[in-house]
Amino acid sequence: MTKQINKLWQSLLLATIAVVLIFGANFPAAAQNANYKVGDKIEVEWKRSWYKAEILEVKDGQFKIHYDGFADSWDEWVKPERMRFPGKTQNAEPKTDNDAETNRADAKYNPGDRVECQPTPKIGAYRKGTVVTMMDDGRYRVRFDDEPLYPEGIICESEYMRPSGEAAPPPTECPFNKNYAKVSNKAAPSAELFKSVIFEWQNSTSNFHDFGLTFLDFKMGQAFKNRVYPGVNVRKDVDTAPVGATIYPVKVKEMACKKDVTITQRWVTEIEYSCYKSEFGEWVCKNGAPIKVERTSIPNK
Repeated sequence: MTKQINKLWQSLLLATIAVVLIFGANFPAAAQNANYKVGDKIEVEWKRSWYKAEILEVKDGQFKIHYDGFADSWDEWVKPERMRFPGKTQNAEPKTDNDAETNRADAKYNPGDRVECQPTPKIGAYRKGTVVTMMDDGRYRVRFDDEPLYPEGIICESEYMRPSGEAAPPPTECPFNKNYAKVSNKAAPSAELFKSVIFEWQNSTSNFHDFGLTFLDFKMGQAFKNRVYPGVNVRKDVDTAPVGATIYPVKVKEMACKKDVTITQRWVTEIEYSCYKSEFGEWVCKNGAPIKVERTSIPNK
C-alpha cells in the first residue's frame, strides 16, 4: 500500500513539473510584465511602429499610457503584448554589444541612406524616405518624405526596401515671426495695427510650445459702416461688431508656424478678416472661413 502511495505522489510530482515546464515556456511576457509599474518610461507598438510613452495607471493586467509628445486625448489602455522597455526587443532580453556590432556589419542600409520602402507589404506602394536607424531585429526605421508626422520613422522590412537615386527634398523653413508692435486701442487703423491684432489673437489661442505668424500677402479693402437688417432674423453686416462701427475688411495670406514636442506644423491659409472697435473700445479682427492652401509638418531638429 505504501509503495502505491509513493508511486502516486511521484506521478503527481512529475505531472506538476511537466505543467510548469510547458506553460512556463509560453509566458515569457508574464515575467517581464510584472516589472512594469506606474511612471515607467516604455515603448508602445501602434500600427507596426514603436512610440515612446509613460505608464499612468495599472489595472486588471492592463496599463494606461501617455504617448510622449501627443495630447492627453491619445492616452489609452494597452495590454503588455504591445509594450516593451526602451532598447529591448519585445518579451526578450536585450542583445549584447557583439550582437549589435554583427547587425551593423550585416546592415544593407545606413542612417541617412535614401531608400524606397513598402511599409505595408504587397498592399502599399513604394514610398521615398531616409533611413533613420536599423533595429535589433534587422528591420529599419524610415522617415518618409510624404509623412513627416513621424520623425522617428516607420518600420520597414529589408526585403521590401530598395535604394533610391533621388536626393532628399530641401528642408522646409518655418520662421517664428513675433516682430509685431503691442496693440494700442488708441492707434489709428492701419495695416501694421491689424497685423498686430491678428497676431496677438492667434498667439493667445495657441496651445503649442512656440508660435509664429508671417503675412505672405496683406490687402485692406474699402471701409464701411456696420448696418443692421431688421426682419424675422435680425442680422448685421458683421454680427459681432456694434451697429454703426466702422468695418475695415482685410484679406490676407498667412503662414502660421506651430511648434510641438517633435514636429512643427506649417499652415498657409487665405483668410478674410473684419477689423473694428468693439463696444469696449478695443480693436478686434474677426475672421471668416479660412481656405487652407498648404498644411505640412516638419520634424524638429
